[in-house]
Amino acid sequence: MIKDLQLTPTGSSSEPVTVADLKAYLQLEGTAFDSVLNAMITSSRAMIENRIGVSLIEKDAVAWMQLDSRPEQIPMYPITAVTTVEYSSDGGEVWETQTEFDDYIIEGGDRQTITAGTGYYRITYELGAGNYADLIQAVTIQAGYMWTHRDAANVKGIAPIVEMIIQPYILSY
Repeated sequence: MIKDLQLTPTGSSSEPVTVADLKAYLQLEGTAFDSVLNAMITSSRAMIENRIGVSLIEKDAVAWMQLDSRPEQIPMYPITAVTTVEYSSDGGEVWETQTEFDDYIIEGGDRQTITAGTGYYRITYELGAGNYADLIQAVTIQAGYMWTHRDAANVKGIAPIVEMIIQPYILSY
């Protein structure tokens, strides 16, 4: 069971959609709204990532999980490297570094699972930038939706067409 997840974009990360891409999609010219459009791109990407558990930019991740000897999905993918796995019997201040194959097993490709003993685990890992053309298009569509409805007080959440695009990626944790 996932208790908490902390994500930090790495220094080399850039948005999968550029302001120029979004302006072309919206048929906008000029630079007056570039900072607003950039914020909408970032927000759209984050909304989609949070909804489906796929990273579209490179990030460092730390997941706090409570395990019970059964395989458990590590949140978000694609995972490029697991840096450390630490154990605490009560989730407190003392964490012990664990050794792969002796204390835990990680299996899978992009979507990885961890199997370990019962207790609390802190897993530090790296997420790659998933190269999914349909999800990158979904970021563009969502940012365009946000731009088009920027003055509407009652429009919230993910655009209906974007929900359809991302549906196959939704994981059940």
